[in-house]
Amino acid sequence: MYKTGLDRSTDNGYTYQTETVALVDLPDLARTKDEFGKSRVGGHLDHSVVWVEDGSLLAAFYGKFVADVKTRTFVVRSTDRGKTWRYLSTVAFDLTAGNEHRMEGFSEPDLLILPNGEILCFMRTGGTYNSTYTPLYLSRSIDGGSTWSHADPITDRGVCPNACLMANGVIAVTCG
Repeated sequence: MYKTGLDRSTDNGYTYQTETVALVDLPDLARTKDEFGKSRVGGHLDHSVVWVEDGSLLAAFYGKFVADVKTRTFVVRSTDRGKTWRYLSTVAFDLTAGNEHRMEGFSEPDLLILPNGEILCFMRTGGTYNSTYTPLYLSRSIDGGSTWSHADPITDRGVCPNACLMANGVIAVTCG
């Protein structure tokens, strides 16, 4: 079990309270060093939490499991309004060494739920390597996030994707 902080707002984001929540049933996370050289265990989530029709929440994390060479994107699920999160599935991972295909693995995920229940996950794969950009990828789930399609490139580059379903049915994705 891991513990992490969660910021919760009850007034549409005007104020928030920080609380400690549990991540359970998660494979062992690798130790990494932060920007200050401190060793930490970690996954990262910054903006990808969605409400599912059954009342649960899904969140897309990225990080390294113990045997990973690069980052992977994985999904956790909460059925108690975010107090406890359980590992649900891995969306995408890359076990190949080197930077030729994907510089960092799959990271910075963003989830989008379509009206038919399909879940889309957009992911960064690095930046540039040898003056070549790395693609933005997309994976799909049709079973509530339990399984995911093969991740396919959808643009030739992109970092920190953010997806939105517009009123006219167009999916807009912004990225750096």
